[in-house]
Amino acid sequence: MPSVPPPEPTEPELLDTAPRGAMCLGCRYDVSGMDIRAKCPECGDRVAPSVNNIALESADHKLLATLNGSTRAITKAGVLALIGLALLCLGYGFRGGGVGSQAPMFGTLFGSSTLLVTTFLAAQQMRVLGSHRIPGEDPKAKSFRAVLRGAAIFVVAYALLSAAVLVLLVSGRISLSQHRAIEYVFTMWILFLFVPIYVCFYLHSLAQRSRSLKPKLLMSLAIAGMFVMIPLPAATGPADESILLLLGLSGSQPSSFPRLLPINPPYVWPIAMAWCIIVMLVAIAYFRRGLGFAEPIDSDVDPKMSGA
Repeated sequence: MPSVPPPEPTEPELLDTAPRGAMCLGCRYDVSGMDIRAKCPECGDRVAPSVNNIALESADHKLLATLNGSTRAITKAGVLALIGLALLCLGYGFRGGGVGSQAPMFGTLFGSSTLLVTTFLAAQQMRVLGSHRIPGEDPKAKSFRAVLRGAAIFVVAYALLSAAVLVLLVSGRISLSQHRAIEYVFTMWILFLFVPIYVCFYLHSLAQRSRSLKPKLLMSLAIAGMFVMIPLPAATGPADESILLLLGLSGSQPSSFPRLLPINPPYVWPIAMAWCIIVMLVAIAYFRRGLGFAEPIDSDVDPKMSGA
């Protein structure tokens, strides 16, 4: 007897009742099973517009597993990045004669290598997150995911370029003083600060589709990461004195503006980067706890996320 193919899923617009996991657009109340002509008992909004707004807790198992694995991987990358920043500062603190000195060499090779590798890994996970459709996704969310994937590709390419240039500099193949463009490669490391901030904003967009998470909290964390941009002109203005010296290299345009800072200018960038990473780690920890990712997801069982 030939097998009967499974029925095609009914389009949400053709349903008489809200599907499982449907969430009110106004207050995120669970309207599952309610007549689409009814109104939300919590806020009074019509149920019909909420039919496609499926709560994150009721999302496809594959998306939940991806969120679980990616956020865990980004957390590990963030911790390793903090170690890399500490090594860069250590190398600068014991600086001697530039690249030829062992202490700056140690900080440059191990610190920058750790930072670049972890940035690469985190960006890869950003790409993975951006490749999975969010339940009830609207054009705005779709555009956001597209930007997430594009930013990840850019960061990976830039990390690989920086690694190649750093190897050539340390090996003496090219001279920093003879190639002005090389300086801009490292001063553009300032863009790496946006990686953890962007992760926070993406988690905020996901929290808007959850009944157990507070989007305002994640938005506050993302904004907190932006505050470190205030002292950055003091680091980017005399960039040759800051990031380049941090890498054990000699800058060519010293500036007197950093004297206004209470700390040595080269420490501004790693401190700002560390702050962004710490904020991101707090956001991820809250996100994972709210969705119950502390427990492993069984692939054979429909996950019951906390707060669903």
